[in-house]
Amino acid sequence: MKLIKILVPFVIVLTGLLYFYTSNNTAIEKDINPKAEKLVKILAKISGEQKIELFNFTKTTLKNEAALTNNFDEITQILNALDVKRVIFLKSGDYFKGTFIIDSFNLGSSWYFVYSEDGYTEEEQVDSIEDAIKNNKQEYYHYCEKLNQNYWFVCSNNA
Repeated sequence: MKLIKILVPFVIVLTGLLYFYTSNNTAIEKDINPKAEKLVKILAKISGEQKIELFNFTKTTLKNEAALTNNFDEITQILNALDVKRVIFLKSGDYFKGTFIIDSFNLGSSWYFVYSEDGYTEEEQVDSIEDAIKNNKQEYYHYCEKLNQNYWFVCSNNA
C-alpha cells in the first residue's frame, strides 16, 4: 500500500511531463510567417533611422524600448501571433540579423527563428533538425535548418 502511494503521484507527474513534451515537440513548418518578415522590416527601419545597433527585448520589456514606442501595438501583435517571447536584433551598417525565441514549453530544448542576411548562423546548419537530433551522439546540440524563405532558419539547442 505504501508503494502505491508513492507510485501513483510519480506516474501522474511523469504522464503530465510526457504529454507536455510530446505536444510541444511537433515539427515546425518550413515557411516563415510573413509577420516575422514584417517585424524584421520594422526593426531594421527604426534602427537605421535612430542609429540603434541592438534591440534586445521580451514581451514584457518591450514597453521599456523608447525607440519602439510608436510601433508598440503592432510589434506586440506580431510577437503574440508568432508566439515569440524574446527578440535580439543586431544592425551593423547595412547588415542585420535577428533571433526570435519561440515561447513554448519544452523539456531541455529551445526553439527559435534566425534571420541572417549572409546565411551565417552560429549553430551547425543541417538539412533536418529532427534527423540531426536523432543521430546526435554528443551531450549538447545547436542546429539550424534552412526555411523556404531567403535568410530564414529555424534553430534548436539543448544547452
